[in-house]
Amino acid sequence: GSDHSKEKKIRITTNDGRQSMVTLKSSTTFFELQESIAREFNIPPYLQCIRYGFPPKELMPPQAGMEKEPVPLQHGDRITIEILKG
Repeated sequence: GSDHSKEKKIRITTNDGRQSMVTLKSSTTFFELQESIAREFNIPPYLQCIRYGFPPKELMPPQAGMEKEPVPLQHGDRITIEILKG
């Protein structure tokens, strides 16, 4: 059967009022998350400021050597994308 524990559904809201549900793998990295956001909202990664948690804090890019670490998001989390000015 399908193992849903390997997936996380995250609700993403942008600061211009769009929102979407995105399903991440449990192994999804920061850069893969940015790619998902880029596809979903057409916001290039360099213009994304990702905030999560409460109170919202910025999800920082991984340090060197940590690029393969999964993002610290839980199933059902909400994140906000602040669209930076190009």
